[in-house]
Amino acid sequence: RSIYTRFSTKLSQRVDTSRSMNIRRSWLISLLKPDLYIPAGLALTGILYAIATLDRSSYWLNYDTPQQAVEALDFITGCWNSGSGKPGVVLTLASIYHLFGPSALAETVVLVGLRALTIVSVYHLTFQISRSRLLATISGLFALALPAYLYYSRTHIGHPVAWLMFGILALSTQRWWLAGPCLTMSIMAHGTFILPVGLLISASIFTGHIPNSVKAWGQFLGFMALPWLFYEALGYAFTGILFEWTRGTIAWIFFYQRSFQQTDWMHVWETVRLANQSILSILLAASVLYPFVWRKKKDFGMCIYVTAWGVLGIYTVRAGLTHGRFIPRAIAGIYLVLAVLAVITLGEMLRRASQRIPKALSRKPAYRIAALLVSIAFVATFTPNLLALREFSRTAYPAVEAVFREAAL
Repeated sequence: RSIYTRFSTKLSQRVDTSRSMNIRRSWLISLLKPDLYIPAGLALTGILYAIATLDRSSYWLNYDTPQQAVEALDFITGCWNSGSGKPGVVLTLASIYHLFGPSALAETVVLVGLRALTIVSVYHLTFQISRSRLLATISGLFALALPAYLYYSRTHIGHPVAWLMFGILALSTQRWWLAGPCLTMSIMAHGTFILPVGLLISASIFTGHIPNSVKAWGQFLGFMALPWLFYEALGYAFTGILFEWTRGTIAWIFFYQRSFQQTDWMHVWETVRLANQSILSILLAASVLYPFVWRKKKDFGMCIYVTAWGVLGIYTVRAGLTHGRFIPRAIAGIYLVLAVLAVITLGEMLRRASQRIPKALSRKPAYRIAALLVSIAFVATFTPNLLALREFSRTAYPAVEAVFREAAL
């Protein structure tokens, strides 16, 4: 019996050891899954680009930044200041300042983190539509290389763009409880984002992506209203004014409608071209072919297609027919959506073209050399943008920066 007991004890110990080793191996294997290490690599790439290109003067790239910082400082000291009309940014800054103290560096770190998470959401959104990790990876790299997004992600516009992409991704996976508040936060971070959010919801209803279910609509609208009601309740507690931010935002929209500006049908398109350079703008414009190339049933890509091109179309008509003021930041949220659609469209076009190429031709060195030249040209297109980022990060007015620094102290 004693020999049997010792043998069974040693055997059970070996079995337990092997089980623990299998658990560790399975955990390590899970880290090597493409769904984990590819988004992590994209996020790390975005962070490294930020570290390589940002400096202290990047904090002053937009004149709204000091105003929002002052509002956040007033909030954590028990005062109410809502002059900027961007509570989504102010509440985030107030949380940072409360935890780490007033610091431009802390805000910059948060913007870098939001950029990394936004690129990850671009990857997952592309994969959700195309089911291709290759296209999703290219889409993330393409988004990183867009000059317009790289600039706006360093300012307060990085907040609404991030919330919008989070909301779009959550809506694509039908997580209503998460999509609602994210879309609301994008509007609260910048009022102009009400247009892409409204078009996105309308397109989702029209395409049947949001089902006719009381539970789905209850979750979506209920959670969507939570951030708005929370901030309005705070405003009422401080000022006694009901729906202060909502009324101020509506007044701000009507003010920009009355602003005088010359009519120009090409104003919006010139903005896109100048913000992203000609070659990248052409690649973004390829997304207009998406409905003709990518034909899938229950395609969420059509929702974001209507959103992106609807925003461009509305602002084009507005700039061409009225004298309302056009703010380039108003279309900052659709650049990443256009990048997703463009990569999927061009990828599908290349896939169809490759099916018509004879297999014998594809094995010839000439075809491989041509593919290599195309790849080199593609990389060379983005390299100047990445090399020029550091110059874009620096302010051209050091004297103004010095005044801002003194005022901040």
